[in-house]
Amino acid sequence: MEKDKIGQELTKEEIENSLKELEGLEEIDIVGSTIDGEYKDFSFEIDEENRVSVSEKIRGEKPEGEAIVANLTNELDVVPISVWGKLNGGTVTIESLDGLIEDENSTDSNKTYNVTENKTYTFRIIGNNGRKIKRTVKVTNAVPLREDLLTAIKEINDNVVTKVQIKGKVSSEAEYEIVKYSLHVIYHEGDLVLGSDASKGISSNLVLEGNTWILRK
Repeated sequence: MEKDKIGQELTKEEIENSLKELEGLEEIDIVGSTIDGEYKDFSFEIDEENRVSVSEKIRGEKPEGEAIVANLTNELDVVPISVWGKLNGGTVTIESLDGLIEDENSTDSNKTYNVTENKTYTFRIIGNNGRKIKRTVKVTNAVPLREDLLTAIKEINDNVVTKVQIKGKVSSEAEYEIVKYSLHVIYHEGDLVLGSDASKGISSNLVLEGNTWILRK
């Protein structure tokens, strides 16, 4: 939060609301603590300190493009997102506003990003004329991430999902970090068994009932 020239404290939300009242303002983007947009044929950026910079007069068309989930299969460990862009008479670049790393086979105008979390991801497509557009895509088919093991097991038992990921620590001595485990639930002689492979090292007599593996004697 910064103060303006008369000493009033302004939040980024207040600045955004004030900008939206300007007639002729194009769509604005908030990226982290910065705001950028277009107004009366000029592009501008407001940085973390609320300093405003204005570019030279913009020319030409805005780029086109889209972001889509490239594989709609449910409960994927890795979900691919495809983002493409183009500009008539020019070139484009694409950037992830969530800090994603593009796949090695990506090009400037067609990129693939691999994600593991269910959330909305945002991308910016920038033309070489300085104009830009923002595209978002919502991923809902990744293996779900849960805060605790009991919730995850209950969801598997209730046939809500077949596989989950859990937050946790590598060890009790380690600094806290997110660790993801893919789990299957197996009932073996009355005991609950968790494993990354439902049949590994137990028996070939496993039978799938709903989404739960039962060992038949």
